[in-house]
Amino acid sequence: MIERIRILFLSANPWTTSRILVDEEAREIFEKLQEGSCRDRFELIKHEAIRALDLQRLLMMHEPHIVHFSGHASKNAQVDSWGHSR
Repeated sequence: MIERIRILFLSANPWTTSRILVDEEAREIFEKLQEGSCRDRFELIKHEAIRALDLQRLLMMHEPHIVHFSGHASKNAQVDSWGHSR
């Protein structure tokens, strides 16, 4: 059996930030995958409201081939190796 390509869709949309349409974005990706002739070769895994500390655990748990992140960013935001914002 051929291994399916795992796409890990991660999103963070904190209530303190402006709203982004992460559900619609995930749905669009899923729909496009389903339209293709190789749809059975892909697996979309979705996790919402992730924190920096969740990232390593989710990557190790799912071992994705592709990671798609939808969320907010800023020029000054950094995350250290322990997952803490600075």
